Amino acid sequence: MIDIVHIPANKPAHFIDQVWVVVSRDANGEGMCAGPMPPLPVVPYIAADEARLESVVAMATQLARLTGQTFTLIKLSRRDVVGSIDGNGLTRHT
Repeated sequence: MIDIVHIPANKPAHFIDQVWVVVSRDANGEGMCAGPMPPLPVVPYIAADEARLESVVAMATQLARLTGQTFTLIKLSRRDVVGSIDGNGLTRHT
């Protein structure tokens, strides 16, 4: 059985048109940073609003202290709706 987590509910009239992502870079390229956020063992360091951004930066700062790495915070601000996902999978929008 899978526990579905959807708390808190989506914000009324909230529209995600930008996201911030913490990325790491090495000889192979870039990757999205992730780390523990109790009670979850690993979550990606991504925020869809500035309220969440503060906590993501705090988690990334702690990871940087532990690893000695420097991370990059990027903001992605172009929204392209690719498709819809339901119980049958992805339906691409053209």
